[in-house]
Amino acid sequence: VLGVIYFIGLIIALAVPALIVPPSSTHPQVGRTWFAFLFTVIGAGIMLVASLVHFRRSRDGTVLTLATVSAISVFLGGIILVAVKLGGGYTQY
Repeated sequence: VLGVIYFIGLIIALAVPALIVPPSSTHPQVGRTWFAFLFTVIGAGIMLVASLVHFRRSRDGTVLTLATVSAISVFLGGIILVAVKLGGGYTQY
């Protein structure tokens, strides 16, 4: 069950933002970009919570390490995408 929750978090973190701001979009609206990033943060949070719950049940450090590193990587990737999409800053329309 925790694996499914983790996978749902991954889908929320990656697929939902791609539906809001398409990857091919070069100058998206600032509000839509931040809204998409919100889903990345929510999805990465779900991934992180699922990994922590699984660690508390199994006490397997490998699971905690692999799941936490991937959740943090998704979050950092979201930050990078926001920076790329909003390359001109807040003055874009």
